[in-house]
Amino acid sequence: MANKATIRAYTSPTLVLLAMDWSDGAQHDDFLGFAILRSPGFHKGEKDGYLLNKIGFAPPGPHAQPLPSNVAPIHKFLWWDSTISDSERGTTFSYTVTPVRGTGPQDLNLVDDAASDPTQVEVPNVEREGISTWFNRAVVSSQAFSQKFPDPEKSLDAVMDWLANGLEDAFTDILKGARNIWGAIYHLTDEEWVMPDLTKFPGNLSLVYEDRTNDTTKLPAIKNLEEAKGDKFEGEKRSKTNIMHNKFLVDEDNGRVLMGSANYTPEGFTSQANLLHIFDSRKLADLFIARQKLIAKDPSVPDTAKESGWSDEITVGRAKVRVFFSPEPTKERVSIDTVVDSINTARESVIFCMFDPTDRSSSRYSPWATRKSCSTECSTRSPPRRKRTTCRIPAKRRAIPRQRRKSK
Repeated sequence: MANKATIRAYTSPTLVLLAMDWSDGAQHDDFLGFAILRSPGFHKGEKDGYLLNKIGFAPPGPHAQPLPSNVAPIHKFLWWDSTISDSERGTTFSYTVTPVRGTGPQDLNLVDDAASDPTQVEVPNVEREGISTWFNRAVVSSQAFSQKFPDPEKSLDAVMDWLANGLEDAFTDILKGARNIWGAIYHLTDEEWVMPDLTKFPGNLSLVYEDRTNDTTKLPAIKNLEEAKGDKFEGEKRSKTNIMHNKFLVDEDNGRVLMGSANYTPEGFTSQANLLHIFDSRKLADLFIARQKLIAKDPSVPDTAKESGWSDEITVGRAKVRVFFSPEPTKERVSIDTVVDSINTARESVIFCMFDPTDRSSSRYSPWATRKSCSTECSTRSPPRRKRTTCRIPAKRRAIPRQRRKSK
């Protein structure tokens, strides 16, 4: 009896990431990959269906059609189901992975007795227990993109909407019902979603923005806000820093915080993999407002570092949240050592989504840590077990042209 394949699913409102393994795979030179069966399937009334794969045994042609993974096995240990529609949020899906052995397209054998146990997952709604989450797609190199947009230059508006994947809704959400917004921004160049929302916002807006001689990209937007909002806009320059990388907005009146990795730029919404959260938490809102008021005074880096440190634990729904505002004092490692310790003490697995993690201590257990300038999605076994590490570095993403889109 073969050992069963294993599968773990990680959900978001628009896709399900699947991490797969088969411990017997290393014993078989003809182990080709996995067939992934989803229930319910992809069409109305369909009981189940195999996830599709466009990467077969021969290079795909320009008009190649995706094939079900039982005849075109998935050759990776990480794969995603990106077919989730907005209407399917809240739906429960079941996934089963089956190892496939053989020598090629005419010789494929599903190892049914090694099929994983079905894994059931519920696709979450955007808001869950006080935390809203948006992920963009930013996958212009994906099979789904090339199939949906064979000639993307002819439908740029639709392309950008699809890639942003609702990320822009976070701004509409945080401003709705607010009277006073406090924030800090790194880059602000998006004229399709962010700037229209900010200029039309009827309340008071206070923004700290980076203003250094070698980086003035957001100054035109600041000028537009000054002209559009008059005395309802207050801009505070941040210059005494190497880089002011804050990206957050706080609804003071309702105790909500918008934060995440996305720059407020067309690239940040469409061609760079990013996320945004809104936390419904008065305690978090107070922390971020206090931070905004601190950096609005444009303190030096050493003076800013004096205020660093982990906050007390804050409960939002079932989540436990702590906040750390960088930089730290020279030679201190409180923030990064928390990450390193989480790796060292993990009992089963650790999931990261980091940009260029190069810290030497973390690289002892992070095989991707020395890879430069990439967005990394990895699932790694904890150090005590060290049986297998699977890692995928997403392919280079082709940037969407930085021209302003036509108004809708």
